[in-house]
Amino acid sequence: MDQLGSGIDGDELVAELAGQARMHGHAIIAVAGGEDGPSFAYTVGLAGLGHPGHPELLVVMESQETAYALLNDLAFRVRDQQVRLDTPVVFAADATGRYDAVAAPVPPVVAAEHVTMADTVARAQGWPAPVEVTQVHLMDGDRHWPWETSERYGPPVPGSVLSPVPDVASLPRVELAPYEREVAPGLPHDTVAHVCLHVQRAERPARYVFREDGGWSFVCGEGGHDWGSEVRAAVLGRLVELDPTLAQVLDLPDEHEATRDEPGAAWVSVPSSSGTR
Repeated sequence: MDQLGSGIDGDELVAELAGQARMHGHAIIAVAGGEDGPSFAYTVGLAGLGHPGHPELLVVMESQETAYALLNDLAFRVRDQQVRLDTPVVFAADATGRYDAVAAPVPPVVAAEHVTMADTVARAQGWPAPVEVTQVHLMDGDRHWPWETSERYGPPVPGSVLSPVPDVASLPRVELAPYEREVAPGLPHDTVAHVCLHVQRAERPARYVFREDGGWSFVCGEGGHDWGSEVRAAVLGRLVELDPTLAQVLDLPDEHEATRDEPGAAWVSVPSSSGTR
């Protein structure tokens, strides 16, 4: 779910991506553009965690934040079996239906050159490898596709179209319903929470929960975490799916904390302090 890659290399990056993928059903890695091509981002672990035969998703986009949001939305829909994007299809790229998107498979040789970390993580985890890839193409503000020349954006950017150019007019269209799941009444499934690396990597269970300024954090309770380097963003609904006993604490008021001895034990809540984070 989280963007990774900056300042991390080698085995640590593989472990980080695998941990994110196990927690969320996928991870996302962003690659900055340069002389060799434009910026792009892709999922890691989507096919290896309960989505048999489904490819990883890739989007070429300068805004990593927008790419991150798009890929997360589509990957969660794939995980929840709302849609499959393993064959060419057209779908609405925004809630208003003003712009369209196309999902198109990328040739294996081209895919292998762009999603090296997805292949590396898959092999390290024993997931299917090499991975297949679907590129998601988005219309621009003039409703032109990336392979078309636009008056506003000019000619296509070299390296932005990794798949064969699809015949959009002949493709089937799929309708994506609004993603409005709730993990509890009034609490959206995709609410952002924070977890320590120990919880993310399933090394320790979450035994300490606290609310602060409306936010949620779930940590192992061992204390002494470096909040800048040992804590990651997570999806609250996904945390509850992985550990259903966390649902027992979703009524925790803001500026309160709760602890338990072990998974399944009763939670004890009190007004917040800063002792065990």
